[in-house]
Amino acid sequence: MFVRKKKNKSGVISVQVIDKSSGKYRLLKTIGSSATKIEVDHLYEQGKQWIKNYTGAQELDFNDYRQHTELVLQGLEEISVYIQNCF
Repeated sequence: MFVRKKKNKSGVISVQVIDKSSGKYRLLKTIGSSATKIEVDHLYEQGKQWIKNYTGAQELDFNDYRQHTELVLQGLEEISVYIQNCF
């Protein structure tokens, strides 16, 4: 799934959410259209947000990676190392 900017015959740019998971392009939603770059960029961001909401995807914030690393390490109870005999 991705957001596409498509120029129309009138010169206006349409912002659309497209799905290509089945091998063919399928229009899921038209976010809007505009002739100004600022508005098109705003519509593009709305399209990306629509995809996140539609798919239920969540973002992880890695700005404070030390804290996240410590939380992951605290959650580990056991680390097992498996060595396969290659002889």
